Amino acid sequence: GADGVSVWADAVIDGDRVLVSSPSVTTPATVRYAWQFNPGNPGVPGTADLTNTAGFPATPFEAVVNPGFSIASFGSARATIEAGQSTVLSWQVFEAASVTLDGAPVALEGSQSISPTATTTYTLTATSADAETLTETVTVEVLDPTLINRARDQPATASTAEACCGETRVAAFAVDGDLTTRWASAWSDGQDGRPDDPNYDGTPDDEWLDVDLGGVIDVDRVILTWEAAHATKYALQASFDGVNWTTIYTENEGDGEVDDIVLDTSPPARYLRMQGIERRDFDGQRFGYSLFDVAVYGEVSAVVPPTASVTPRTGNVVTAGQATTLVADVSG
Repeated sequence: GADGVSVWADAVIDGDRVLVSSPSVTTPATVRYAWQFNPGNPGVPGTADLTNTAGFPATPFEAVVNPGFSIASFGSARATIEAGQSTVLSWQVFEAASVTLDGAPVALEGSQSISPTATTTYTLTATSADAETLTETVTVEVLDPTLINRARDQPATASTAEACCGETRVAAFAVDGDLTTRWASAWSDGQDGRPDDPNYDGTPDDEWLDVDLGGVIDVDRVILTWEAAHATKYALQASFDGVNWTTIYTENEGDGEVDDIVLDTSPPARYLRMQGIERRDFDGQRFGYSLFDVAVYGEVSAVVPPTASVTPRTGNVVTAGQATTLVADVSG
């Protein structure tokens, strides 16, 4: 039906037709036969047992039910894009004499690539032979790329996560957009009455948190929102691969709260890391680094990260005496 939920249906062969029905669906939208090639077990629901006169099984298929004059579908592959990006509109119309997209004639079924420069609403109009009209609209939102937080809900990892004192304060809490959650590095060594932390690694000043930005971004602004346990010294580092890092900013007099950092240049990066160097001292007690939020801003970069390949493809292992070719591509 219109909700897109499939239900089991009864099928009866009537001459050269197969009549399909279900008491729970009064207006079917699609008919699906089988989900995989599994002939056998006749009579068992889900078994693909439709064959022709020669005994060959039918291939699984899905068919759209003609509902009469209607706009069956009209949508955009992406509801939100950045300025300069594209998306695709697609539609399907039944029993119409004519169809227009924003006034221009189009086929009953089709697709069209669009690149709006501002948020735009597109209108599909179908007209029947009796001059009846149906209209559907789709709105594509266009965002200013400089206002998109590239770190929000992206994969984040950290050297450690505090687990000594309640819930484990994992890296994901620094990019979830919730200022009531936070990442904190492990700091408690279990000595002098301090609680034991199974994640403590022995180097509480040398801790980090990084985030995968999902693609290469020309980073021009980073905002760090600290909990009271902040870094007094730290570095921001950029990387294409999450392994090799370049320092793009250094803070030697951190005072916590919110650090709104606008970079002099816009270094391209797929990954961004906060590398802690020194923690705040609370009258002789130092906790872990603790961040409520990490926000990263910048436009999608035109820079293509360098790549390297090894021939033969034996991973990180080569045989002594075997000829090996390393090819690097730095054209980007």
